[in-house]
Amino acid sequence: MHIDLRFFIAELLVLWVPLSIVVLVSELLKFNWLLTGLLLLLVYFLIVMFNRTNRVIYFLFHVQKQSSNQLLESIVFFLVLLISVILSVKLFDDSAVGIIVFMLISILAGSVVIDAK
Repeated sequence: MHIDLRFFIAELLVLWVPLSIVVLVSELLKFNWLLTGLLLLLVYFLIVMFNRTNRVIYFLFHVQKQSSNQLLESIVFFLVLLISVILSVKLFDDSAVGIIVFMLISILAGSVVIDAK
């Protein structure tokens, strides 16, 4: 079992950085959770649309994870997501930090590759 670093870095650059900035700006401007969620959806939509016109974003958005055992990787991914949701709620009083850490852990969990044996 290892982490596909190429996929992890691409996901960080394309998704985690812009969405984390949106969460931080929403927190600074004291937006409620509904408006923050709508802004996150809007930014994600813009990233997907922008990926069609920009070659760098297109390349990063289409990095494929080298997967060997998709079922086991999916099970590990959902277990890690469940644990990270519980930890984010319990450990972080600030919702923005909890959301950002949750996104980071989910990207890391999505980058895990389990070798075929």
